[in-house]
Amino acid sequence: MDTLTHALVGAAISDAAFRDRLGPRATSFALLAAALPDLDLLLYFVNPDQSWMWHRGYTHAIPVFFLLAPLLGLIGHFLGRKKARYPKGGRWLSWTVLAFLCLLSHTLLDLVTSWGTMPLLPFSDARLSWDLVPILDIFLTSVAAGSFALNRLLRWERVDEFLNPLAYPIVHEYPGRRWAATWFSRLAMLLLAAYLGVAVAQNAQTIRLAEKELAAQGVTGVQEVRALPIMFTYLAWGIVARDGEGNFHRALFSSYAPRPLQFTKVAGSSADPEVSQALASPDGQRFAWFTQNLFTARREVDASGQPVVLLQDIRFPVLGPSSQRGAGINLWKTAEGDSFQSTRLHPSISWSDIKAEVFRLWRLTRYGDTDW
Repeated sequence: MDTLTHALVGAAISDAAFRDRLGPRATSFALLAAALPDLDLLLYFVNPDQSWMWHRGYTHAIPVFFLLAPLLGLIGHFLGRKKARYPKGGRWLSWTVLAFLCLLSHTLLDLVTSWGTMPLLPFSDARLSWDLVPILDIFLTSVAAGSFALNRLLRWERVDEFLNPLAYPIVHEYPGRRWAATWFSRLAMLLLAAYLGVAVAQNAQTIRLAEKELAAQGVTGVQEVRALPIMFTYLAWGIVARDGEGNFHRALFSSYAPRPLQFTKVAGSSADPEVSQALASPDGQRFAWFTQNLFTARREVDASGQPVVLLQDIRFPVLGPSSQRGAGINLWKTAEGDSFQSTRLHPSISWSDIKAEVFRLWRLTRYGDTDW
């Protein structure tokens, strides 16, 4: 999930249950606490080629939160004591609970996407993903932003000076406006929970349809079927199924405008010995771990004429003729010939590519169209 949505959900948690007790600084505190785990994005400036694999690592680990939340609670305790009007504002335990809930909401919102999160570090480095919503989800962000905006308006102490005369009679003179602000946030949290509940049902239904269609098409030995939400909405899905021979079967599906699934078979790994050696290398194993074994591997020649083994992540569908484009790495043998080095792929995407992708996504979501 994007950092902005994380921060806004943290603010909603504060407004729903903590602001009236801890004071106005609780919202700013929650905004920062909920966004804090994404500090690991700064690893990009340390190692651009490896940082993407370690994003959502220790800063997203729930065991770490039990150590981090009390430290953040001390900061909140100090801030809360500055406001004498809120006598309970300096309670360390309340600030600690708020910090923990904000941190936990960050990890949970990342788990519902397909990128992969490591919430059990340091006890396990398993990458978990629940494939419920895309990394950028318009509905989630809109509900969280709406809750934030309404709370700021209803709780604005000096609203009469800035928005008079339109807002003053409606907002400032309404005696229950702070009570209304609190319940707006609570309703927003319930709406987000309901939205994710529907996403669970949509994901399960899409997988059931895929399994049924694969059986009808005579695909046997299916070991795994994933329904992966495409950007902006869980109404559009990319389906990936792996058979017993290591091949993948891919299809696109719209929950809003369902059509019969049309699967395309994609070879997983070629039988080239150099491909096998590359996959056995440390970088090859790390990439398999990062992609949760949903990747293709083949031997190619790069732009400089050097033979390389190309590994490509297939969890995030790119629509249309550019479907081979996506995240990946190139592996090539070192001068000694007994090990491999890797470099991350940086595909160039033009503005026309983005517009075409958005148009195809609209056609898929609205009409179930997959003929580009």
